Amino acid sequence: MKVLKQVGARNQITLPVRILQALNIHPNDYVELSTKQNKIIISKLTENEEFSEKEWEKLEQLVTAQVKEKKLTEYSDAGAAKKHLKELK
Repeated sequence: MKVLKQVGARNQITLPVRILQALNIHPNDYVELSTKQNKIIISKLTENEEFSEKEWEKLEQLVTAQVKEKKLTEYSDAGAAKKHLKELK
């Protein structure tokens, strides 16, 4: 399924209902964004891949610190990010 969307002034796009339905994505679900060549890939996270509130807080602190240092860590997927957070404890 392909859909043409325009990126808004705030760098946002709205996902069409038919794509959300096809992937069973609902409000408050988490999705993972990745790139491959010139494509953006959006994947729904399963419950075991979702971040807990504590993990989100730790990840937010990590990203804030890395932005200040202008050095960001890129993760291949949510599991890699969770693994990195556990290693930091």
